[in-house]
Amino acid sequence: NRAFDLDPDFPDSYFTNGIISTWTDWDWEQGEKAFLKAIAINPNDVMSRIYYSHLLICLRRPDEALTQGKLAVELDPLTPFILGLYSGVLRSTGLFRVAVEYAEKAQTLTQVNTSAQLKLALMALGEYDKAWEHRLIAISRHFSEELVREIDLIYKEQGYPAADKEITHQFELLAQEQYVAHHVLAKRYYTTGAYSKALDNLEIGYEIHNPFMPYIVAGHNGYPDLFDSTRFIAIVKKMNLPLPN
Repeated sequence: NRAFDLDPDFPDSYFTNGIISTWTDWDWEQGEKAFLKAIAINPNDVMSRIYYSHLLICLRRPDEALTQGKLAVELDPLTPFILGLYSGVLRSTGLFRVAVEYAEKAQTLTQVNTSAQLKLALMALGEYDKAWEHRLIAISRHFSEELVREIDLIYKEQGYPAADKEITHQFELLAQEQYVAHHVLAKRYYTTGAYSKALDNLEIGYEIHNPFMPYIVAGHNGYPDLFDSTRFIAIVKKMNLPLPN
């Protein structure tokens, strides 16, 4: 607020307000107004455009999200962070092959880790072996080398679903020893078909105001298999997000 008082035309203040309004306050209208104001003051504001594109996918406005994301990448085609965020927009709208291309480019340019995004996009394309390579990188941040090798062996002997269930089990055990974010647990349960447990964690995510909750209806980044669940719809209504078709 003090920054606004000092300079009402400083775009970074509006960008910050957009971030807080969207992912902290869940005030979608104010978030959109703030991002649009920042862009109006400075049309080359890459950060406002790429985060506005993420707000738009959360509001189920994919065409507008793609437009803003594309503009951001055109303005800044070599920053891995921007490329990674744009990859997420592409994946949410079902453009999996292009999402892979941008995530891979981000990794090529620097050591930024886009393994989670690559894994999800490659799975959607049915390229499970490639997806698994990135899955191992992602879980290595949470589990020991020995445990990762054991999970890898399950994949090689029994396939992706069995390995996925084991990963979920290991996250359950990890959650007994340390904090594991509820959106992480929700996704783990969701991918293995344990929808009731996924909803349990989404409901907790709502109560504690988890900043990843705005994405729950964001196309392929969300939980499309739960769109007809009364419990899921109740969360969406309480968050004042657009209901899935």
